[in-house]
Amino acid sequence: MTELREMGMTWGDILEFWNECIIEAKWLDKIVREGRKPRGYDVWKLCIDNKWGKEKLRELAYRYELIVPKS
Repeated sequence: MTELREMGMTWGDILEFWNECIIEAKWLDKIVREGRKPRGYDVWKLCIDNKWGKEKLRELAYRYELIVPKS
């Protein structure tokens, strides 16, 4: 936490980041339990459902090596 604060993040930024990590972990756990890998559509829907912007969408697509739908 101290490192994040030293990087200039506010407590609000840290809480938002933490919440995003929890949401992503639950989402990934559900997909793995279904016996499949994340698809581009899954990432796109996750970002739409959580009102995450295009930057987060690009970050997740890159992390999971996916192509996401346009729009």
